[in-house]
Order: sequence, then C-alpha cells, then structure tokens
Amino acid sequence: MTVNINLELTARAHLASSTRKVHDALHKDPLLSKLTSPNLTAKEYYAALAAFGAFYFAIESERKRIGVFEQFSLYRECEALTRDLNPPFPSQPMIYLANESELLGALYVAHGATFGRNTFRANVLKAMPGRQHQFISLQIVPNLWRELVDKLESHCKPEGALEQMTAGAERSFSYMQAACIRSRQNG
Repeated sequence: MTVNINLELTARAHLASSTRKVHDALHKDPLLSKLTSPNLTAKEYYAALAAFGAFYFAIESERKRIGVFEQFSLYRECEALTRDLNPPFPSQPMIYLANESELLGALYVAHGATFGRNTFRANVLKAMPGRQHQFISLQIVPNLWRELVDKLESHCKPEGALEQMTAGAERSFSYMQAACIRSRQNG
C-alpha cells in the first residue's frame, strides 16, 4: 500500500485525513446510525454494542499480544461492554496488527471513538431507559487522549512508521465495519 504523506500535517491530522473516507462510511452504517434515532430498538442497541464489543476486544487482544502501550489499554471499554452485554456476545474473528506502529494506529481509532459516543449518548439514554449504559456512558479521559496524540507524534519519526500507523487505523475502521455487518446479520 502506498500512502502519500504531507509532512506539514501532524501524525494525528495525517491519520484523520487518510482514514476520512472509511471513518465517514461508519457514520452512515445502518446499524450505527440507528444510535441517533429516537426510534432505536433494544435489538438495534444490543447489536451495536455487540459490534463495539467485537472491535474493542479485538484491539485490546492485539495490544496484549504485542505487549506494549499498557497506558492505552482498552480494559475500561471492555469491562463496560461485558457489563452491558451480559450474557457476553459471541466470539468474533480477531484483527491482526503486525507491529507497534499498526497497533498505535488502531488505538487512535479505538480511543478516538469515545468522541463519537458523545454524538449518540443522549439519544441512547433517552431511547433505552432501564437498559445497561456502561459503555455508552464512558467519558473521554482528556490526559489519556493527549498522551496518545503525543505518542503518535513521537512514534511517527522512524521511516515507515506513519504508513504503518495509517494501515493499522484503516484496518481498525474496516474491522468495525465488518463487525457491524456481522451484528446486523446475527441480530
């Protein structure tokens, strides 16, 4: 894969620009877009949570396998999803990230998704009273996001690292798209 790099952009801006198309497609996903609908059903809500669960558990499993970036663990998200999806969701295919740089791109997507939850949190809480909302209610940890952005910047210096981060971010967005499709089919 060839990635055009604009050296004027920060690593974060490069990742955002390079993954814009696949990121925007997720906003239009039929399952995820239901999270902003006042007609959200419990079945749709739990299908969306199952997709998020597959995504977060897959990225966290790779983070553990590679054995780095403990400070960016997705433990909090995985625990919240486990509480919301009791009984737990079925196992899903895993994602493969080749190295630390690809993992860092994936963690950018996973932690950045917290901002996306802000867009549908109020609707879900209103449409699904009495349901578990642990995951949806998780807030951004500002210092954690700042640390991650700083790590993106410092880690992109070696030759090829930014391309690998981009590949990891794109693979993560694509994995989430596939998780949404599986959840719609299994729902």
